[in-house]
Amino acid sequence: MEWKSGIRRKNVVAMLCIAIMNVVIILTYDRLSLSNSLNNAFKQKYEELENQTEQIQQGLENKQEDLETKLQSIELPEDIKITVTDQNNEKIYERGEESKDNQYIASSECLLKGEENIYLLKVSKQIDIDKIQRTEIVLNLVRVEILLILVSLIIISVFTNIEYLNPIVSIQESMKNYKKGIKPKRSTRKDEYGYLQNTFVDITQSLEKEKQKQNTMIASISHDVKTPLTSVMGYSEKLKKGVTNEEKFKKYINVIYDKSNAIKEIIDDFDEYLNYNLKSNLKKKTITTQELLNIVKADYKDEFESNHVMLKLTNKVPKEKLEIDIEKFRRVFANLIGNSLKHLEKEEKIISIEIAKEDNNIKIVIADNGTGVKQENLSKIFDVLYTEDPSRKVSGFGLSICKEIIEAHEGKIWAESNAYGGLSVIIYGYFRTDTN
Repeated sequence: MEWKSGIRRKNVVAMLCIAIMNVVIILTYDRLSLSNSLNNAFKQKYEELENQTEQIQQGLENKQEDLETKLQSIELPEDIKITVTDQNNEKIYERGEESKDNQYIASSECLLKGEENIYLLKVSKQIDIDKIQRTEIVLNLVRVEILLILVSLIIISVFTNIEYLNPIVSIQESMKNYKKGIKPKRSTRKDEYGYLQNTFVDITQSLEKEKQKQNTMIASISHDVKTPLTSVMGYSEKLKKGVTNEEKFKKYINVIYDKSNAIKEIIDDFDEYLNYNLKSNLKKKTITTQELLNIVKADYKDEFESNHVMLKLTNKVPKEKLEIDIEKFRRVFANLIGNSLKHLEKEEKIISIEIAKEDNNIKIVIADNGTGVKQENLSKIFDVLYTEDPSRKVSGFGLSICKEIIEAHEGKIWAESNAYGGLSVIIYGYFRTDTN
């Protein structure tokens, strides 16, 4: 699954959106609110200074001493500086500390009556701008950040609920409903949750198919066993009642034996299918394609001769090495050749085996000129218990076993109609560790 459609991308996008929103709100707040807050802070400081100036003026006017004595006697805060000038703007009195760096001087003035003249009283106060700014900015930013955190938590909570919790709950409900027999539905989501839901749907569908397959297998085996078993029981009952005719006795015994063998064949085929269904059973060995053909030729030479079958062998890559379970591949050839022999009805009977290399894979074609298979049934013949024999004399495990073996070797197998009018089975896969 591509990263761009996954949950990680949604997480990153959500976090970026929240971060951008945070920055935008803070910058907007700085422009609209912080400047007003600073102005208000300065205004408050000026009001305090005017009140202090008024108090100093009243304190000086209420005293009876001379002006200089009055000025020296008043108590001044540490951050206050007073300056008195006469009508000629000459400084006659000054008291207080000089301003420091990074200090802003705010001042307030008022007239001060003396015994003979009127003086100008200037009261100055040192204001720490940085302190005001830091205090106001920090306090206001804290308030804004608290609000943003609350909003962000709400957004994250809603987003998490919609994107994460709801899908998890939905998948959980699907699992619970499946236990009750309700089949899950596919999701249209393209992220990991959609993938998980659809994977669960695929698993349930596979389980349903497997269950249906097992039910079909059980029903088919039951059918195939029931017919000969009925005969065995019927003829056994006749023998139990007693048969005086020796010819009938032998006939009944032979029928019971044949039907018993039929049941045994069904059970053996079923056991074999279960064994070949396990990939872990593979015991691979290295063998050349020519050596494999020689084994097949030796296995069926006598049978072909006795049945008057012409065997055509073609190997275009005789030195190509295969890494396969030789015994299981022998079983594949046994099932395929045995299936072909059953359907060879022409006077000239032909079975051909050709090995070639195609797209760096090995291609094995087993073809015959038998009765063939209808086009619509070609895709079914490898299904478990499938058979075109309407009398169902033998359960259809043989080709299913071939499919299991080839797929265990990570190959493919399929069937096609051929130029002979018969059936061609194609085995296709890598089947090797190296090439020459």
